[in-house]
Amino acid sequence: MQKVISILVEDKPGVLMRIAGLFYRRGFNIDALSVGSTEISGKSRFTITVNGDEAVLEQVRKQVQKLLNVHRTAEHDSKNSQLREYALIKINFTESTKTEIIHLVEFFRGRVIDIFDGAAIIEIAEEESRIDAFIERLTPYGIIESLRTGKVSMYRGKKSLSTPTKVIKLAG
Repeated sequence: MQKVISILVEDKPGVLMRIAGLFYRRGFNIDALSVGSTEISGKSRFTITVNGDEAVLEQVRKQVQKLLNVHRTAEHDSKNSQLREYALIKINFTESTKTEIIHLVEFFRGRVIDIFDGAAIIEIAEEESRIDAFIERLTPYGIIESLRTGKVSMYRGKKSLSTPTKVIKLAG
């Protein structure tokens, strides 16, 4: 079962190593990891995508919550959150394929950010399945290089991981 877990932490050295170490010791491979600053100075947010048994993942989440410099943990899913990935995809780009590619990019709500030397770099921020479909449609044009961030997430409505009044528990 795939889980998306957010962790609000202090910007301190060693936090990533301690969090990754917990997953490693439990035998979980982190499928995707994204870290970025938040609206709170001195705090960062980890978003970790991992596959595993729900009960064991809950135990790992509880152990992460106890780590030094960790403030809050939460689970995100498509019901309570907006889940997105960001991707950059470099493809072959010629005058003969230009119109088709531009149309495809617009349909998938992407954007061409660079055209140089017979190649175009396209960016897209979407749900994982839409990026998968987009890449599948671009494949015949010749993908030169691609990269994806992994999931990032944000609760819908006014609920927030940064809310200091309570710890958000995993469902289940």
